[in-house]
Amino acid sequence: MAHLFLYGAVVRLFTFLSRFLRRNLPGLIPLFVVLTLSNGPSWAQGNSAATGTPTFILDQCKRDVLAYQKNLETVRKSLGDKAAQEFADKFMTKEQWNDSLLRDGYCAIARGLKANRLN
Repeated sequence: MAHLFLYGAVVRLFTFLSRFLRRNLPGLIPLFVVLTLSNGPSWAQGNSAATGTPTFILDQCKRDVLAYQKNLETVRKSLGDKAAQEFADKFMTKEQWNDSLLRDGYCAIARGLKANRLN
């Protein structure tokens, strides 16, 4: 008796899937094509990942930037928000930071930190 119930459930599931695909397949094909052809990880780091920078270098750049942000948070806790903001603006304003991060990724900011000896 249980095998008849299981058989009926499988038939209903197969019927549902076949009807769903028949109705929605034309709309799903472009989605599958875009997902298959796109290179997802290159979106994560801006242009630096798209140029073929090895992952371990990107990870090191991100670690350097996160270390700077952690140090900045320590300054913020000990000296206050105003002192931390003045210290951060000497290196780069918030708008410049966001533009650089979107345009060139973490490695550009890490290079700037090393050039200014902030990291």
